[in-house]
Amino acid sequence: MKTKLFILFSLLCVTYVNAQKVINNPDFSSTTARNFIVEQIELTDAKTVLHFKIKLSSDSQFWIASTAHIKSGNSVFPAISIDGLDLDTKVHTVSGESKFSMTFAPIDTTEISQIDFIEGNCDGCFKIFGIKLESGSSSGQNSKKEKQEKEESSVVYNGSSVKVNFLWKKDKKNYDPHWDGFGFAFQDLRGLPDNISLSSGASYSITFNPIETYIPLFRNFLLVSGVGIDWTRYHFKGNWGLVDEGATTKFEPALDGINYTASKLLTYYFTIPLMFEYQVNKFNISAGGIAYFKCYSKSEVEFDDKRGNEIEEELGRDLNLLPVSARLIAQVGTDNVNIFATYSPTSLFKKDQGPDMRPIGAGVRVKF
Repeated sequence: MKTKLFILFSLLCVTYVNAQKVINNPDFSSTTARNFIVEQIELTDAKTVLHFKIKLSSDSQFWIASTAHIKSGNSVFPAISIDGLDLDTKVHTVSGESKFSMTFAPIDTTEISQIDFIEGNCDGCFKIFGIKLESGSSSGQNSKKEKQEKEESSVVYNGSSVKVNFLWKKDKKNYDPHWDGFGFAFQDLRGLPDNISLSSGASYSITFNPIETYIPLFRNFLLVSGVGIDWTRYHFKGNWGLVDEGATTKFEPALDGINYTASKLLTYYFTIPLMFEYQVNKFNISAGGIAYFKCYSKSEVEFDDKRGNEIEEELGRDLNLLPVSARLIAQVGTDNVNIFATYSPTSLFKKDQGPDMRPIGAGVRVKF
């Protein structure tokens, strides 16, 4: 009798173990966000439960869409319930870490060996591909993460249509570099000829920086780059115009009887920065250089003829400006607003082909 009871008890234990399977730190093939982690999977005959952990910088927000599901091949398993937060509702993280679990329909592990977690089809949705439904040795999610941090650099899309996050040899945070956005700066020129002066209040630049990238270095330091566009107008005082004479560009006075109402130099550039940035909480400070690639330039003057008609005359386009130049930049700010200053250590013009004018500017930039 005792032998029969022991056999029955053993069968019940084996049935229970087979009916419930727990996988800690499952392996996966790839992910769109390394800070979004599957810590555990529970597999039973009645349900499949995924336990998640998300790491963000303190005082951040995230949400999980109601379109979240798991899939394997053509089989799709929508979320049945979620525990720890509400779907389609922003969650405010104070500590920088949040945990929750999602329940799905049961999965037949005899036919399915791995699954994908898909929050949705949006660019910023969380996605984890190739989640293994079997316990690994020591090569689970944590060791995979450690291996990547030690051995390789990878690129992931962080959910924005313009931003790209480069992950590099460290525990990743949700850094927010400060290059993208709209900027406005007043401009001045150092090295103007003695008889020429600039109308500083009417000389300005407008910048539009649509793309930024960064590489985390150590602690709170980043290496920041991106792409921008710079439109600058320099307005000169007096009756002088900047004339392109072919081999050289120089200021020349107006013809007798003509008084300039405006004399200006227009420049349009593509820009690529390379800056070192330090940020903590909402404060940031950075410095580095910006490469300027000339797209367009023009010198023009305005005056009234003898009949009182306003005339606009072009004095040159190429103007012997450097096709590629560089400027230094330093900026400091908090949250989404930065004050910055730029300075060019070289002239706007090619050597010995124009005045030795060096731009300097100061302004403000607001992030997207």
